[in-house]
Amino acid sequence: MLRKFHVDRAYRARKQFFAEKTRPNLDRAIDLLTAALRRFPPYSDDVERVLLALNLGNLLTVRFKWTKTRADVNAAVECLREAADHPHGPRHLCAMGLTEALEARYTHYFEDEDARELIDMRREVLRLTPGNRPEHVAALLALDRTIKLWAVANDVPYETRIPLDDGLRDDESTRYLTSGVAVVRRLEHGGDPPELDRAIRLVRHGLALAVSPHRRTTCQVLLAWLLLKRYDIAHDTADVDEALKLWGKLADVRGEPVDGMPPVEVVLDTFARTLHTAFKHTGAMHYLKKAVTYACRAEREHPADGETHYTYQYNLSIALGTLADETDNDATRDKALRFIRSANDACPDSNPRKPSYLSRLSSALRDVPGEVDEAVRFGRAALALAGPGHQHHVEALKALGAALMRRGKATAHAGDLDEAIRHMGAAVAATRGRIHHESLVDLAVCHVARYETLHDEESRRAAVAALRVVAGWPLGTPDRRVDAAREWGYLERLAGNWAEAATAYETAVELLGHTAPSSIPVADRNRVLGTRYGLASDAAACFLQIGDVERAVELLELGRGVMLARGIDARSDLAELTTAHPRLAEEFERLRTAVDTMDADETGGQAFDDAMNLLPRDRGDREPPSTGDFGWRERLIARRDAKLVEIRGQDGFERFLLAPRAADLVAAASDGPIVIVNVSPVRCDAIILDRGGIDLVALEGVSPDSIEAALDDDEDDYRWFTRSFGWLWDMVASPVLTRLDLSDHPRLWWCATGVLSALPLHAAGHHDRPGQSVVDHVVSSYTPTVRALIHARKHSAVRPGGPVVAVSMPSTPDQDTLPGAAAEVALLSREFPGSTVTLTGPQATHTSVREALVGARVAHFACHAVAQPGEPSASRLLLEDHEAHPLTVHDISRLRLDSAELAFLSACESADSGGVTVADEALSLAVAFQLAGFPRVVASLWPVSDTAAKRIVRDFYQVFANTSGGDAAAKALHEAALRFRKRRPELPFLWAPFIHSGA
Repeated sequence: MLRKFHVDRAYRARKQFFAEKTRPNLDRAIDLLTAALRRFPPYSDDVERVLLALNLGNLLTVRFKWTKTRADVNAAVECLREAADHPHGPRHLCAMGLTEALEARYTHYFEDEDARELIDMRREVLRLTPGNRPEHVAALLALDRTIKLWAVANDVPYETRIPLDDGLRDDESTRYLTSGVAVVRRLEHGGDPPELDRAIRLVRHGLALAVSPHRRTTCQVLLAWLLLKRYDIAHDTADVDEALKLWGKLADVRGEPVDGMPPVEVVLDTFARTLHTAFKHTGAMHYLKKAVTYACRAEREHPADGETHYTYQYNLSIALGTLADETDNDATRDKALRFIRSANDACPDSNPRKPSYLSRLSSALRDVPGEVDEAVRFGRAALALAGPGHQHHVEALKALGAALMRRGKATAHAGDLDEAIRHMGAAVAATRGRIHHESLVDLAVCHVARYETLHDEESRRAAVAALRVVAGWPLGTPDRRVDAAREWGYLERLAGNWAEAATAYETAVELLGHTAPSSIPVADRNRVLGTRYGLASDAAACFLQIGDVERAVELLELGRGVMLARGIDARSDLAELTTAHPRLAEEFERLRTAVDTMDADETGGQAFDDAMNLLPRDRGDREPPSTGDFGWRERLIARRDAKLVEIRGQDGFERFLLAPRAADLVAAASDGPIVIVNVSPVRCDAIILDRGGIDLVALEGVSPDSIEAALDDDEDDYRWFTRSFGWLWDMVASPVLTRLDLSDHPRLWWCATGVLSALPLHAAGHHDRPGQSVVDHVVSSYTPTVRALIHARKHSAVRPGGPVVAVSMPSTPDQDTLPGAAAEVALLSREFPGSTVTLTGPQATHTSVREALVGARVAHFACHAVAQPGEPSASRLLLEDHEAHPLTVHDISRLRLDSAELAFLSACESADSGGVTVADEALSLAVAFQLAGFPRVVASLWPVSDTAAKRIVRDFYQVFANTSGGDAAAKALHEAALRFRKRRPELPFLWAPFIHSGA
């Protein structure tokens, strides 16, 4: 438990460094990661140690690039070697990190030993990157660059070995194409923008009539360009979709170039910019990675000594810069900076785009330590060349304003901050539409910097006014609106304007689900939602400040477990719809299945094709849909949403798939109180849902800082657990239980937020003092959200018929042995004679386990588990074939199990949601089994000894097999905990990991 706390704290320090990019934050992150790493035995098999070593090595590489201290780069190489050598770590990421460290050391000291290892590791990265992935090209380019670098350093001749495209086919124009070009020329000379639609129609006709390859290609190039121009004005994603198709076909053409055809680098570069636009609209990382890949190819295809080579370097720097921002990768950021420096140096001052190059360079430099003065200098140079009316005037204003703001904030210089605000204000005045609202955000950031630096109330009000407009703009992107509303709420909170803060946070929470649409892969949704950690808790705290407890509870449900809620609502409400309106249910299920399958595998598959064949085609869809086409995804989702409108028009289904209201949430406490423990910097409270309504217990003295202070201790595990359990009792559990009627050992459900969601509230207490612990008073259960409990209750009927499936892995490939696993399975065979299906060792594969779960009443897993930090959907149970086919949270949650009653996960960290930053999404192996259909799940919060697990399992099933009713599992686990505590009262941490979730 203590080790997990130090790991979480180290990762929070790492995140803070990437947010602020200061040397003290970097040093603190390295120190905390080092301290956390020391809590694991050297070269242990624990994957968590591998991840710590990987992150520590990467940060040491960053510090070496700043300090050029050899000790840092040597330590980085050693950490990353250890991580790369681990058989179960993320081999690809570790190999990439090691190449970065080795490259940093080799390019500084040029030692042949490093060069040889670096080349070997580059080859390893290339081997680990599938040939059909865009990253394969990047890995190939990196290997080629490294070999070339070594050859130059050693005066050895070397010819590039990367195969180049032979070019693209040419075509001819048509009468329609000629007319379209004439319209385009008018547009370029100030024509009316609505004529853009006419130009697109003309070129479409030209493409439809074209016969020769030359003619078709010319039409495709011009049509794609026009579609992107229209997207910049109207933001219709169908335009980006079609442009992606056109450029994708052109970029993949092989063969001899034809006279008159666009150069291959032009095609690749434009395709890259189209993919970059797709990323900005969807947030899907695979578009951004493809954009970088094609931009790299475009820059490479153009001759290095060509007159316009710098344009491709410029475009590549933009794609790399975005990738660096999204991944917090300093190596990528350095590459982007190198390319924009080179491009700016080569671009002549006479080029009308020179101000854009200078602005881009200013933007890249302002976050580099010690370079902010240079950023200001380049920003001023850009503005000097791009006066009012220049096409890059606004871009120059914003670049200079941002650089001045960064410098003014660092030096507390009012003059810089005031000048930054003037330039950003001018940018706002000179823009409209989407760019206008983006400029408003930049202006607000400058006002916030002035407020935080000089404590000027006028600046705070100005920032609020700008952010309010952005948050309320209906055409704005959801992520920008959410972030603007959250910052608006934060500023109102600082001033004590609680009603205004509540309104702002409510706006942000209501938009939150739209920031992670089903049209992007699950990993991207996890990433996007993880950046808004704590939003719902802050919103609820603000509403508690103004006395609106009901709305506080509703927002906690709406803003936490967003992805979980989608799965729960679809399953619970769909069953009722099937009974009342089977046709509508079938149509909606087809659409939902298609969307889910699309999300599960971005490369498509038979399941996706089968689902899509059930749907009507649009008249204009000549080709089968593919999951790589985000425009098709959005059209598919639009069809699903239209079906939702139709369903909600039916009597009794007005709330189909909508979030529950406060009255619905209170009704969920019919079998016992639900205690929502909300943690926020604003205030911390226990919100009690009970039959009598909603009660509020203010938790005095509890705050995120006090929780961290209470858990931050260097004592050994025994003392730490004893003290922390006592603190949880004194500060949280005791005030709650004092408020409740505790007669006759009632049931109680805990629903905690933030860091408390990973702590054992059911075990809080002074276990050496009679009556001063939770287990002395209540039978505890957990639920990630109230909605999840409602879902579990709907499927909580005890089912006596199905088999008991026991999965046992006493010996797992490349893992520690679990001698107690076989004993647990033997126990189940004794307690449930004749109805136990056992899968042991080689029999327990991904496929066999999934098949066995269908129809099972009870499922018991005695095996290893891995909680994936930061990406809970990838957490997994380790079966026989876990390396090739891991049984992940995502796999389990997609099951449909109608006969399930209880799942017991006797596996370490099976109730762990993967770290504090993703706690709001409440995704874990335990929750996945609930979503699959098990209304009751027993799982573990942290690693537990094999001996203790065996004893808990034995006592649990002895009680469970002889207890009837829906609360048998909760009572059985409670009794098992009491028996263990009676035997070893001084060791509560051995029974406390096990928790009961659900009904």
